[in-house]
Amino acid sequence: MTIGCILATVVGYTLLGGLSVNLVSEMLAVAAGGILAMLADSMFPEAFKNGGPWVAMATACGFAIAFLLSHAAG
Repeated sequence: MTIGCILATVVGYTLLGGLSVNLVSEMLAVAAGGILAMLADSMFPEAFKNGGPWVAMATACGFAIAFLLSHAAG
């Protein structure tokens, strides 16, 4: 498993290392959308069941803070 991860990293860096900044940001946006879809499908229903409406506020605040921090860091 470790060797496979190392090989995938080297191949990915070799093939994708010269991509433009815009294409990299688009790929990151697609990956982030996949993570959000996974969270919405698997974790949110249980969180709403156990935590109530405050879960939505905490989630929105968390995303807003992450967005602001990412733009503040450059």
